[in-house]
Amino acid sequence: MKVLYEGSERIKKITGKRPAEGDYRLSGFVYLYGKDDVYRIKNILTCEIVGLTKDEFEFVSSLKEKTATLREITDRGLEHLVKTRIFVDKSYDEIKQYRDVVFILKTMQKKVKGYSKFTILPTTGCNARCVYCFEAGFKPETMTRETADHLIRFITETKREGKLKLEWFGGEPFSARDIITHICKGLTDKGIEFESTIVTNGSLMTPEVIREAVDVWHLKSAQVSLDGKRKYYEERKDYYDKARFTYDLVLNNIGELARAGVRINLRCNMDDENISDIDEFLDDMYENFGKYENVSMYLAPLHQEMKRGTIVTLMKKIQDTYAYIKDSGRGSLIKKFGVPRPFRLNYCLGDSMDNVVVVMPDGSFTNCENLPEGRNWGNVREGITDMELYNKLKAEQEVDDMCRNCPFIPECTPYRKKQCPVKNDLCRECKELDLDHELLNLAVKEEGDPDDPDDNC
Repeated sequence: MKVLYEGSERIKKITGKRPAEGDYRLSGFVYLYGKDDVYRIKNILTCEIVGLTKDEFEFVSSLKEKTATLREITDRGLEHLVKTRIFVDKSYDEIKQYRDVVFILKTMQKKVKGYSKFTILPTTGCNARCVYCFEAGFKPETMTRETADHLIRFITETKREGKLKLEWFGGEPFSARDIITHICKGLTDKGIEFESTIVTNGSLMTPEVIREAVDVWHLKSAQVSLDGKRKYYEERKDYYDKARFTYDLVLNNIGELARAGVRINLRCNMDDENISDIDEFLDDMYENFGKYENVSMYLAPLHQEMKRGTIVTLMKKIQDTYAYIKDSGRGSLIKKFGVPRPFRLNYCLGDSMDNVVVVMPDGSFTNCENLPEGRNWGNVREGITDMELYNKLKAEQEVDDMCRNCPFIPECTPYRKKQCPVKNDLCRECKELDLDHELLNLAVKEEGDPDDPDDNC
């Protein structure tokens, strides 16, 4: 047995157990990976990853169906798995333990008052008409200067101490450049320290706009959406001005932004059609961005695909494509190869109402940019206007009965499962594919290497 990734020391201090006599079973939060002579397990609550021999793996696996005594465990040198709750008492209530961990960590977090981040939609208008856009049917609206001034005041009064994070979302946020600049200058004039991120299609960036974004918006990172090779990109983006907004223009703009020092994450929207015809696209990505340390990419199924029964097949194709990228020598594009996922206290905006506010163009508040219209609980002028809805959205939800036996509960939220507009009914199968990929490609720490400092809890 060897610990390959320490996971969260804070959670292990809360859940840790001194070995005692009794009967033990395998935790329901433990995921097992045993393929092609690679034997690894992950405690999804603590995020600890352990490598095992084949015999040890078979013994651990057997405790899914039966129990073992402490002596049987220690005789195999696996006492550590009791200390870190990979093996648990046969009557141990893991759902309660998970909820207690979240409560303790959130209670500690709540000692800091105010919001640390504002996700702002300066506009729901866009110069593209993406065929898959989840905002199709939303009324295009752009924030006014008056609303922006109220927002500046609201941020000033409610922000947390320290550097503030602003995320610009849309629509296409660069199409409301003047409003973003107005807000950023207003915050700067009030002495507020902040940095920005943006979600964009990348088509409206120019050297002048990029300089303004870096100097005035303090833009540190950007997510740029792509849709495969030129043919798919231009068909699916369906820009209003097709002659102006082209595939080549966007790739050039991404390069300009990278040279300005902004971290860029390329979200490549995938479905069965474009992932089966991806070589030309990968060539373009590697040729244009393979040399940049601050540019990475990832493959993501379209939101619409998440609701289809074929999503698992698509996810398998995505994982096969990651392996193909790595084997083809273009792995520098994927910066997260071998990096395990740490524990996250909040997995989505809908579960982060103590920390984040989503502000719509009319100044109204919601707790998720993906929520349909009509779910607003306040605004920049009056603060909270619907306390009943606010409390309902903020309240901690019970774990759904259908999820109680799922090992991925600590990587999900009850809110996400019950109310998320892009939820996936085959989420467990998709998460298993993701975790298989993570455990197979884990960058194993050599003896003497420093501990991994990444602990998001």
